Amino acid sequence: MAADHNYQQYFYNYYLLEGMWDKWIVNEDFESIRQKSIKSLLTSKQWEISDVELLLNDPLIPRTSEGWLHSQRKSLAISGRKRYTKVDGIKFNIITGKVTFLLVPARYPGHTALFGSNDIADVFMKGITKAIFTLDQPDNEFLSHPFQKMKYAPAGLMKTQYLATLLHTDYLLKFMTTGMEINSKWPFPMRETSEGFMKRLPKRLQGLLKPIEMRNKLFSRGNMHRFWIEAGDPIYECTISKETNEIIYRIGDVPMYVKQHLLRYDDEGTLVDDNSIGSEPDRSPEAQFAKAFTDNYEEIGAYFPEFLRLQELAKLGVLLTFMRHRYTSLNKDIAEDIDVQWICNDLCQIRLDLEYPLNTRNNIDHEYWEILRHHNLSSYDISYQDKNDILSKIHSDFEKYDSELLENMVDFVRKFCYLSGTIEVRILIDRWLYWSSKITPALWSSKSDAAVQLVSFVRKAITDYKQRLINEIKKLNVSLETENLLFTGEYVIDHFCSYSSYVFCCRE
Repeated sequence: MAADHNYQQYFYNYYLLEGMWDKWIVNEDFESIRQKSIKSLLTSKQWEISDVELLLNDPLIPRTSEGWLHSQRKSLAISGRKRYTKVDGIKFNIITGKVTFLLVPARYPGHTALFGSNDIADVFMKGITKAIFTLDQPDNEFLSHPFQKMKYAPAGLMKTQYLATLLHTDYLLKFMTTGMEINSKWPFPMRETSEGFMKRLPKRLQGLLKPIEMRNKLFSRGNMHRFWIEAGDPIYECTISKETNEIIYRIGDVPMYVKQHLLRYDDEGTLVDDNSIGSEPDRSPEAQFAKAFTDNYEEIGAYFPEFLRLQELAKLGVLLTFMRHRYTSLNKDIAEDIDVQWICNDLCQIRLDLEYPLNTRNNIDHEYWEILRHHNLSSYDISYQDKNDILSKIHSDFEKYDSELLENMVDFVRKFCYLSGTIEVRILIDRWLYWSSKITPALWSSKSDAAVQLVSFVRKAITDYKQRLINEIKKLNVSLETENLLFTGEYVIDHFCSYSSYVFCCRE
């Protein structure tokens, strides 16, 4: 019986509110009816007023003790051990695999803290590469519903200050377009934005962002529009530093767009985009507002840092995309295995250009006779001691040549495979060079154990190297699976209040 009574009260109070709104009920107090409707609607969902207040009063957004937004610019209450003002990029060490985030700390005068270590953890660990957010009509049956329902994707946004930022910036757009601000505390009173937070802006921006109702209605296409903020494609550059052995991604500004679209009710009473309008330029008041906001987004953000925060959170998502791309690419390389023939062909080509070992009896004798011939001498012209000195010098030179050649080959393979140790590879290369020949270098398919062992070593070393790079990314505990961008909202409604108070703009 109690449930039936609540349901009836819910209907009764709602239709009183709708009657006041549509002016077919006139002899009632609008605020009193609004408050009763709000309470009964929340009761029908088994929620409390405090649930809505908790949603609207996130500590990230500074408010007055009365629940209004400040009329002067205030810093955001960024949470986390460290705070930052800008995302600059990310770099990957080619040799060690170490990942370094390039972030600008907010520790100098004039640096506004826009995100913190908690935000970084949320984006990376919950897999938020991009976010979708909307405030929708909660119930098709109630066209004048005093709330709007929050829907978002991915699901990892739940209970994060990233989600609080999406809600607040969307809310701000609604306040600005209607010219009315809703207080965050019960009974959620309203006041004109010109009396409150819009005072932060210089007169020029106040004029550009004046409410829709105060604009020229000549080009109006309808009275229902949705507004939203959309991040554009990131601007970035990728460089490879040979000095530091790093792949470096630098991110510029992510362009932010305020967009709008005309709405209509479909056959089921749901608000949907109205796509019946042709392709001619939109000169509606709503389009003018969206363009003015987009064109001045950075300047507006100087007075409302939550808009700049949204931009930096989008850039954090880009960093996660870079990490996922590198992780996927490395895993693909390992899965495809190493091309053995490619390794073998490279080694054979190198072998063709090498004379090794040079320090052999035949080579020493050949060089000795070449020296005599070059100086027009015969063996009878050389004393026994001189002969030994010449042979000793040739032996020393050839030995040095062989040693340097071996070290160069070891260094080449070590760098090629990103190895730290050299003992094992030196033994394998020396054995391969000794048992192969310049004329017929040993291939993988040959019976030469030395060639087989060297190619196998190189193959495993490359695989191990790529696995080390993968492990460095995995050590960060970031979400490496692509997130689902289907809207979240319906299934969290039973345990997480997703209603926010709606703006009633009523000007006589």
